[in-house]
Amino acid sequence: MSTRLLLRDVRLAYGHGLWAKSKPPKADASAKEKYRIALIIPLKHPQYAEVRKAIETEMQAKFGQKWQAVLKAAEAQQKSCLRDGDTKEGDGFEGNWFISANSETRPSVFDRNRSPVGPDDGVVYSGCFVNASIDIYAFDNVSKGNSAGLRGVQFLRVGDAFGAGKAADETEFDELGVATDEDLTA
Repeated sequence: MSTRLLLRDVRLAYGHGLWAKSKPPKADASAKEKYRIALIIPLKHPQYAEVRKAIETEMQAKFGQKWQAVLKAAEAQQKSCLRDGDTKEGDGFEGNWFISANSETRPSVFDRNRSPVGPDDGVVYSGCFVNASIDIYAFDNVSKGNSAGLRGVQFLRVGDAFGAGKAADETEFDELGVATDEDLTA
């Protein structure tokens, strides 16, 4: 069972994870590579309560009457998809919450007009605002907790780029003219 949510107007972190698989930080060698992103949401986001409710519903369905104790333990062990941003290093997390979402299959990525975009289009990047389709579910395997399955994102609006930002453009460099033989030898 899972609960599907379309999160509107959330900030994208680790946008490169939409196109490249990776293992989770501090993972052992047996961990699967997945597409991984974080969706940053303010505590006062209009859908924050909806996310909490979906997590609680899934935990209750999976763990019955023990769900609250299991959820509390999962949150303490960071085995919950919704986490306090103050516990995370990086741009945009402080003072917010974030949802860690991942997928074994590449998620869909669209522009505002629902046209597919790729990593070289520069439309979707870490720091922009997106709408995101996720599935929240509870798990009980090696450990117990909940997770968010990443289905896709749609670019919504620009935001300041996180981290390294965009590549340099030609205006940042001096115009040097044609190279001479002396320029090309050591």
